[in-house]
Parts: sequence; structure tokens; C-alpha cells
Amino acid sequence: MKFVKNMKIRSKLSGAFILLLMLMLLIGGLAIKQLGGTDELTDVIQNNTIPSIVMAGKMESLLQKKRLLVMKFVAARDARELEPLIAENRQLDEGMEQIWQRYAVLINGEEEHQAFNAFQTSFKEYDAMLQEKLLPAIQGTDKSQAYPLLPVLRGIVERASSSIDSLISINQEGLRQQTKELLSSNHNAITTISLTLICSLIIGVILTLLISRLIVTPLLDLVDKAQQVANGHLDVKITIHSQDEVGQMGQAFATMVSQLHGTIQKLAENALLLASASS
Repeated sequence: MKFVKNMKIRSKLSGAFILLLMLMLLIGGLAIKQLGGTDELTDVIQNNTIPSIVMAGKMESLLQKKRLLVMKFVAARDARELEPLIAENRQLDEGMEQIWQRYAVLINGEEEHQAFNAFQTSFKEYDAMLQEKLLPAIQGTDKSQAYPLLPVLRGIVERASSSIDSLISINQEGLRQQTKELLSSNHNAITTISLTLICSLIIGVILTLLISRLIVTPLLDLVDKAQQVANGHLDVKITIHSQDEVGQMGQAFATMVSQLHGTIQKLAENALLLASASS
């Protein structure tokens, strides 16, 4: 404390400014750190979890189109009606392959990977039975041979649909957890920033009071003593609390008052001598 008292006023003010600046940098750093974690979670949600759910929905949509296409195959009456259906089936397969490629890079976790592989296996099994057994039976002379295959195909497509439900459920659970973490991260960021601001305010008040005590209070005391001297009270006691500019000014004022007191005493003594000599 004595060291601070003896610092120059410029050094005191500079030190207080630097301390407040460091606190502001600390606040900014903590805020950036907390918000950085929030940005990472937001990025995962936007670029992984939500696209995964969307892709799983598209796979389900193509699977149902494939299922409907089987009914169209069975209802087809001749090769002319089968031809556009075969082309549509090929487009569905190509579309599914594209979705698989996009979904594969979004997989996060062994459970999701297993569900994705199960869906691929079921879909390929469904497509293989469609092209290798159902379609030849439909194109043959006895179309009734295709009917026993329909329950088998229904069982396969139900397994595939169940795998998609698992994918959606896994990603929805991930989305819930990530949303929870995001809310928690936002709450922590707000709490950290609020506490830091409160601490900064308290420290700012302490610094203001400290500077007031070290600079303003001695100045006011010196002004009061100067007023007393102006009123003729030369016996005032001036206490020097520091060696800064205010302390130096107080020391100079004390010296001036002492010299003034001495001068007045000499004048009084000379006046007495003159009065004695004249009498």
C-alpha cells in the first residue's frame, strides 16, 4: 500500500487503466471461449444431425416408392407396361445409392453404423428378390408364381423400414442431447459473462474509491488547510501521507506556511523593538 501511495499520479491512473483493460480482455476471452463451444454444437446440429434425419427420411420415402413399385409390377399386363416400371426402379436404385454416399459421411457412432448397414442389407435383398425372382415370374407365362413372393418381400421391407426408424431415433436422441448441451453452454456463457461483469464492476468501484482516497482526499484536506491559513490560522498541522505530486505539493505548502509563520513572527518582533525604541 505504501508503494502505491508513493507512486506518481500518472502511474496510478495508468495502472488502474491497465487493470481495467486486462479485466475487459478477460471478459472478452471468456465470452469467446463459451460462444466458441456454442458454435461447435450449432455446427454439429446444422451439418450432421439434422442432415442425417433428412437423409433417413429420404431413404424411407424411396423405400416406400420401391414398395409401391412392386404393386405396379404385379398389376402390369404386358412388357410395354413393365418397361417404364423397370426404368423407374433403376432410378430409385440410383437415387438410393446417392443418398447412401451422402449419409455415410454423416455417421457418428457404432450403433448408427450398424443400423445403416442393416438397412442397406435389407434394401439390397429386397431389390435382388425383385429383379431375380419377382420380375422373371411376372414376365413368365404363369404370373401366379409371383404372388407367394409378396409376403417375403413385405417382411424384408418391414425390416428395412425398422432400420430406418432406428436411424431416425438415434439421430433424434443425438439432437436432444446436443440441444441440451447447447442450452447448457448458453447458460454457462451468460453466467460466466454476468459474474465477470459483476466482478469487474466491484473492482472498478474499489479502484475508484482507492484513487479517491489516494488523490482526491489528500487534495481536499490540503484545500481545507489552505482555507484555514487564509483565515489567519498559521498554526495548522499539515500531514504528508505520500511522496507523489499531492504529497510534494503538501510538503511545499507546509514549508510555505512555516516560512510565512516565521516571517510574521520576525515582523512582530521588529514591531515590538521599534515600539520600545520610540518610547
